[in-house]
Amino acid sequence: REQTSPPPPVLAFLLCGRGGAFRMSGHQRAAVSLGLNKLLFTSTGRYEVTFADGGRVHYDFPSDRVLNLCWGKMVHEVVGEQRFEDSRNGLRCTLRYGNPSGLPGVPSDWFEGDIRSFDPQSPALEDGAVLSRVQGSWLGFCDVDGARYWDITKHSPMSVAAPAVTLPSDSRNRPDIRWLAGGEVKRAQGAKVALE
Repeated sequence: REQTSPPPPVLAFLLCGRGGAFRMSGHQRAAVSLGLNKLLFTSTGRYEVTFADGGRVHYDFPSDRVLNLCWGKMVHEVVGEQRFEDSRNGLRCTLRYGNPSGLPGVPSDWFEGDIRSFDPQSPALEDGAVLSRVQGSWLGFCDVDGARYWDITKHSPMSVAAPAVTLPSDSRNRPDIRWLAGGEVKRAQGAKVALE
């Protein structure tokens, strides 16, 4: 991961799976809106996962909302839409977060959406017929047409290891972070101001 632009920050990243199983990369620009006791974090950018078989999926991110930021019981919610596109197979999945259908008794971490066909040559055209329905909780599970494809109680997270050699601009090499880790708060602040 690397901050590639000064404020507003742009983050670039590359994550490679063991044995070349996948490669994730992309860039993200963050924007934060503050309210009296809330925060809305919106990110723009493009992300890509490339699989060993040559398959490729592009996706973006929904927004994050934090309520009761300063007082009260803090709540973090994912809101808005997220889109995944597989141009090679002409598939697009759009997920809507935060119980968009207003179903009773459904928690705010709920999402629902559909997988549709689309024409990669004319991606701006309206999507085709619904091929599958998707729903779940970003905190726990994902069902496609009623079949469970992911369940946090059954799937373990992958471990992540830092590469042996990183770029000088990698965020882990920032001088302010190194000073702060060593307990040198004033030097860390000076290095941060100089960097930004």
